Amino acid sequence: MCLAICIGANSATFFNTAVLVTTMRNFPQSRGTVVGILKGFVGLSGAIFTQLYTSFLFKNPVSLLLLLSTSPFAVSVACMGFVRPVPDATREPEEKRNFFLVHVICVSLALYLLVATFVQDFLPSNPIVSGVIATVMLLFLFAPVFVALKFFILGLFKRTEEPPSRRNLEQEDGGVGEPLVREETVQFQIGSTEEELGQSDEEDARTLPTFRHDDSYIERTEEELSWDDRKKFPPGMSTSDSATSLSEADIENDTDVLMAVGEGAVSRKRKPRRGEDFNLRQSLLKADFWLLFFTFFCGVGSGVTAINNLGQIGQAQGFTDVTIFVTLLGIWNFLGRLGGGAISEKYVRKAVPRTLWLAGAQCLMVVAHLLFAWAGTSSLHVGSILLGFCYGVHFSVMVPTASELFGLKHFGKIYNFLTMGDPVGSLLFSGVIAGYLYDMEARDGPQADQCIGAHCFRLTFLIMAGVCLVGSAASVYVSVRIKPVYQSLYKSGRAVRNLH
Repeated sequence: MCLAICIGANSATFFNTAVLVTTMRNFPQSRGTVVGILKGFVGLSGAIFTQLYTSFLFKNPVSLLLLLSTSPFAVSVACMGFVRPVPDATREPEEKRNFFLVHVICVSLALYLLVATFVQDFLPSNPIVSGVIATVMLLFLFAPVFVALKFFILGLFKRTEEPPSRRNLEQEDGGVGEPLVREETVQFQIGSTEEELGQSDEEDARTLPTFRHDDSYIERTEEELSWDDRKKFPPGMSTSDSATSLSEADIENDTDVLMAVGEGAVSRKRKPRRGEDFNLRQSLLKADFWLLFFTFFCGVGSGVTAINNLGQIGQAQGFTDVTIFVTLLGIWNFLGRLGGGAISEKYVRKAVPRTLWLAGAQCLMVVAHLLFAWAGTSSLHVGSILLGFCYGVHFSVMVPTASELFGLKHFGKIYNFLTMGDPVGSLLFSGVIAGYLYDMEARDGPQADQCIGAHCFRLTFLIMAGVCLVGSAASVYVSVRIKPVYQSLYKSGRAVRNLH
């Protein structure tokens, strides 16, 4: 069982990494939107599989295990030819329209499942009704494929109707087309970043050495470099090598390079700044990274405590069937991920840090934990809704925030390290605190192995409410720290082009 859980859990990590990294590189201007959609379906999957379990599998656990063991493999084989980086996948207006259609379909699916859950909960069990509900759910589930298919077909028609390009006409008429090799003039300023140079300049221009005469712009081609300038480069190093491409180790170990640095022909490579590409080791040395990790740890750690113990919480409050709470939590988890990604994407254009929405979500989670501790009439229903929504917001906000602070080049490693806050929080809050307090309350009750009553988890959720308050304060603090990054990326209108 331990081996099966290990394989299953780590397989989910491979799914997350491959899909998230690829999609965020394809849609760098809609990071919050795509993360909200992808992570939203992860949150909704619990409600979807619950519906399949009750409708088609007739609550047979063995059939459910067979479905869960075969469907990921089948989906991987079917989709492996489509999941790949595609530069400049769509134009922004078309991209927004297509994402809007997908959002409409996703929200419709969530609302449909919400209504269907309440209908099935209050009506007598009927296999025909359950089958119809599950069939309509599957139609909603596969509807986003038709949005992509429509865009693909329209693209084919546009390519067939597109007039011949100017270059093709020149070649057909015997004219001279563009030269195969162009002489490029590079214009840059000392201290400017790669983002400021522009994507086309990074790909086509040949970067020349930087001379520290003053802070004015320098325009020189390789042919214009004098022999004295060329002598400043060590043997084997061409003038087309980037002036900032030399690492500290290269400079320290090469005497010629060290002399070139002293003469000003070559500059040392500086450490990355916020918004540029970090590797994992560099990001681990930043306070912003650990603040983001801590806020995520407080939010999802306290949330997963309620999710892991939802069955026992329901039984302690007198519910024999907790399916309704699982479904409610799954649906609102989906809406939280979808809404958190869309809202943060909208306001990030106004230089509002995404982490500010984490602070709001954690304040709502305080209310959810207090409802679980109170254990009043319908408090478990409302608490499941609030908890699911706020828990989902954390995933759709943390992922694009990490990419904006530390870049996309090593995003897979950075993202997976940050998500360790979820299992660490589960181990500490759910396994240690909640488990110990529940066992202590059970020993004092009439049954040694089971606790019945609101007191079973009261102290646990009061502690979780305090954890969320601390996490909310940390989210506000990190929002103040990283606000200049968002002003630089979005307020000035400069797009995020760090797509290495």
